[in-house]
Amino acid sequence: MKQIVTMLITGLLSFQLVSGQKVDGIKTEQSGDFIKIRYKLLDSKPGEVYRVTILCSINGGLKTELESISGDAGDQVPGGRSEYWVIWDVLKDVDELKSADFIVRAELLNAEKSADKTGNTVPNTVNESETEYWAKKRFNILLSFMGPGPKSGLRFSYMGSWGISGQFVTGKTEKGEVSYVPPASPMYGFDITKRAINRNNIQMHMMLGVQRASLLFHDPGITSSPYMMEDVAGPEFGFLFGVSRLTFDFTVTRFDPGQVEKGTDFMAVSPFTYVSFGLGVRF
Repeated sequence: MKQIVTMLITGLLSFQLVSGQKVDGIKTEQSGDFIKIRYKLLDSKPGEVYRVTILCSINGGLKTELESISGDAGDQVPGGRSEYWVIWDVLKDVDELKSADFIVRAELLNAEKSADKTGNTVPNTVNESETEYWAKKRFNILLSFMGPGPKSGLRFSYMGSWGISGQFVTGKTEKGEVSYVPPASPMYGFDITKRAINRNNIQMHMMLGVQRASLLFHDPGITSSPYMMEDVAGPEFGFLFGVSRLTFDFTVTRFDPGQVEKGTDFMAVSPFTYVSFGLGVRF
C-alpha cells in the first residue's frame, strides 16, 4: 500500500526573485492526498502564452519537475488572469512526503509581443516557496477497555484514506446469577476503516467490522453446573479520532447468541451488547 504522510501548512514562505519578476504569491494548501499550488503571473496580459513548470525539492532532495499535476501548467498557460492554480496528486509521485520546496518557473513563449521599449524581451523568471508541514500519522496503538467485564487489551490500526484495525481484549466473564466462577472470556475483532474527516493534523475514521467473543452459556435448571463457553460473532461499529500524536476510539458490538441457544437447554448468561473505548498514540 502506498503511503503519504499528509501535512499541515505552517505558513513559512520564502521567495527568491530575479529581475523582470513574473511569478509571485505562491501559496500551497493540502486537501486529503492532494496539494493545491496557487500563484500569480505579474504584469501578464491577455493574448500572451506562457510555459509554466512546477518543480519541487521533496524531503530536502534535489529539485525535480512534478509530473502528476493538473491545472495551469505546461506550454499553453494564457496570461492576464488574477491567479493560477495547479493540483498535485502526491501519491502518484512519492510514497511519503514530510516537507516540500516548491518552485514555479514561467517562460513567455510569444516573446515578440512582449518586448519592452528598448526591444529587449522579458526574461524568464523564477519564484520559490518553501513550506514545512506537520506529519499526519497513520499507525495507531491503543490500550482498549471493554465493558461489561471489565476486559482490557490492545488495538492496532493502520489508517490512510482506507485502513484496517484489529483488537484483542480479555477479562472477566459475566456470570449472572450462577454460583460458580467461569474462566476469562477473550474477545477479538477486525475492522475496515474509512477516513471521514481530514483537517491537517486532525482525522476521524469510521470503523466497521466483526467482533468474535467467547461467551458463557448456562443450563438454567442447574445452579452449579454445567456451563459452556461458546464462540459467538457480531457486528462492530465505531469511530477512531487522531489529534496530533494522540488517538482514541469508541466502538459498540452487538452479539446474537440465538444460534447457540436454539435446540439446546443452554441460555446465554453473558450480555449481548458491549462497549469499547481506547486511548493511545499514533506515529
